[in-house]
Amino acid sequence: MTIAGAGLTDDFHWFAMRVRPLKELLAGIALTRMGIEHVVPVRLVRGRRRSRHVKTRLPPTQIPALPGFVFIRTSDGHLAGDAHRARTCPFIGKLVLMNGKPAVLPNAWLDRLNPAALDPEHLQPSPVKIGDAVRLTEHAGAFAGLTGRAASEAKQGEIRVLIEFFNSLREVSLPVYHIKAAA
Repeated sequence: MTIAGAGLTDDFHWFAMRVRPLKELLAGIALTRMGIEHVVPVRLVRGRRRSRHVKTRLPPTQIPALPGFVFIRTSDGHLAGDAHRARTCPFIGKLVLMNGKPAVLPNAWLDRLNPAALDPEHLQPSPVKIGDAVRLTEHAGAFAGLTGRAASEAKQGEIRVLIEFFNSLREVSLPVYHIKAAA
């Protein structure tokens, strides 16, 4: 079976690596220069500039959708070498381990990343209350289909959601139109 039309077979897997805070995009640039296949999940947010008298819109900007992580794709045989090369970058930390072994992510999970689906202009918000169980919609990219709990309000138009990720709870800030009440 080939993956995403790249001509690669199933012996290639996605692995998660930790990244220093706020350095996810720089880590992605460094991995590109090293020739390591990777994904830095991002989402688009609307930019606004406020002055005393005038509100202006800035173009949407990309921010990390999963702060603290990048994902590399390599074969099991090359994992040690690629992970070691990636760690030479000052922004990248260790591989994420589960039960003492590198955490392997399903190929389909990262194939769902689609920045075009995150266009904030064409999506309608769905109101949820803090503490409600929520399901992340298909617009949430890599998080689509996950369930969690609305934890608190973040910035205007965003809600912080607790989701279980890598056997621990993670709080992720998402736009309200990426979530809906769980049935």
